[in-house]
Amino acid sequence: MHAIQEIFEMEGFKTRSYSGRGMYGESCLGVEIGGDKELGRIISALILGVEDCSRDAVAAAVKNLRTDSMGLGTVVYFPGVKYYELG
Repeated sequence: MHAIQEIFEMEGFKTRSYSGRGMYGESCLGVEIGGDKELGRIISALILGVEDCSRDAVAAAVKNLRTDSMGLGTVVYFPGVKYYELG
């Protein structure tokens, strides 16, 4: 599992595979949040979890993050970061 996905799951965020705009069917790590106001929680979790993975990996993920509105919620997704199915 990618360390960034592990950070999100330890913080209680719901992770999933996601294919965003312009990704042409390629999927990546997605994190469901209640809305844009929770984007700060995502970034905070990454900053606080940086000891669990490389600072460069976190910086690259944050630099490339994108969001899509899903009606009542938002998905934050990280092109280039593979999602690992648990179970």
